[in-house]
Amino acid sequence: MKKDTKRRRLFDDKRVVLLVAFLLAVLSWIVVAGFINPGQTVTIPNVSIDFQKRAEDYQNRDLQIVSDLRNMSYADVMVSGDGSLISGFSNTDVTVYPDYSAVTGPGTHVIPLKAEKVTSGNYSIIDWTLKNNEHSFRKSPTTTITLTFEEVENKPFSVNVLAEHVTAASGFFRDEPNLSVENVTLTGPASEVARVAQVAAVITEEEELIDTKTYNVPLVLLDANGEEIVSEQLTLSPVDTVEVTIPILEIMTLDLDVGLAGVPTGFDTEWVHSLLSLSTESIQVVGSSQALASMSNPYLITELDLADLGVGWESDPVVVELPEGVRSRDPLQQVVVRFDSSGLVEKTFEVSNLRTVNVPASVELYPISESMTVTLVGPEDQLEDLLPENIVVEIDAFDLTTSRSGQQTIPARVLVPSKNRVFASGHYSVVCNIEVSQ
Repeated sequence: MKKDTKRRRLFDDKRVVLLVAFLLAVLSWIVVAGFINPGQTVTIPNVSIDFQKRAEDYQNRDLQIVSDLRNMSYADVMVSGDGSLISGFSNTDVTVYPDYSAVTGPGTHVIPLKAEKVTSGNYSIIDWTLKNNEHSFRKSPTTTITLTFEEVENKPFSVNVLAEHVTAASGFFRDEPNLSVENVTLTGPASEVARVAQVAAVITEEEELIDTKTYNVPLVLLDANGEEIVSEQLTLSPVDTVEVTIPILEIMTLDLDVGLAGVPTGFDTEWVHSLLSLSTESIQVVGSSQALASMSNPYLITELDLADLGVGWESDPVVVELPEGVRSRDPLQQVVVRFDSSGLVEKTFEVSNLRTVNVPASVELYPISESMTVTLVGPEDQLEDLLPENIVVEIDAFDLTTSRSGQQTIPARVLVPSKNRVFASGHYSVVCNIEVSQ
């Protein structure tokens, strides 16, 4: 009984109870740590090196990595800690990245590798090494990586379209392609940019078209030999794909002609036309079906004044002007019009038959001269028997606007009513006295 009383008194002492509880806790920890969940060290293989982490450290200096990263993309990482946690780790539970903070300019730099925890928990990273053919924990561990940097260059390029196998069907014309974006900027290391000779939209389809077609085409980089350059270090902006529209137009042969102005009533216009020739009689034009349908054929390129013609006459070059939406297949044409005056003669007459027409009611008009000299052109057989009294000088006051009396030079026409192939060469006017009624 005394022994039991002693035990009760012993455990009634709080200090004893605390001591026993502490000893039991230590014993439990030893059991758990040593047998149930011991601390472990695990090597995690093939952790991808994150080259983009903190890349702004060198990108802000307009630098870019040009090293081949394929043989330096992974690291092995050694961690230690809670065995129940780290025994299930994969290569995504930690990260390894280069410390770019010391990279200040282009060149080759030896850069420290850093490792960080991704998954939280009771463990620590105790070692890491680059993994490739040269380095490993067993062979030659290293915590650095050697990278080469170059300055970034931005170079503008015009996009070229290569579509040699896209053609127009017979009777149609393939116009110059249209691009949704015509100019791009190539960005990358200077040495890589220097390899690129052109940026092209290459259409590989073989097609014969009768209608306009649009293609969605990725842009490719070509060297000076036309070989494609594939480089992950080069980027295009603002786009790397463009829409290419191949316009298909209709072809039309357009006969050219000239009009005649200042032709007297009863004059043989067809005869004059037969004596006119054009240095280019016809051209091929292209345009939409609607635009071509609206054009007259033959197509008048200019209007000649009959009074301008004469023996040996030819025009200055006339530019063929076409309506909007229509153009010549060839370079812009200039046409010279010639007047075949062989078999024609010029003859001068003194004409006194001066008449006035279109004179306003409030005006009296009198030529100052009683006659004027005119030059006529025509076939010799029509001029040889022509008399001055058969010629009329018609003074036309249609455009007369004066409200005062006085003298004024008024345009005049020379008419030969009896001859349908004789015309006056040159432009004439007559000085007249004008009396305006008040």
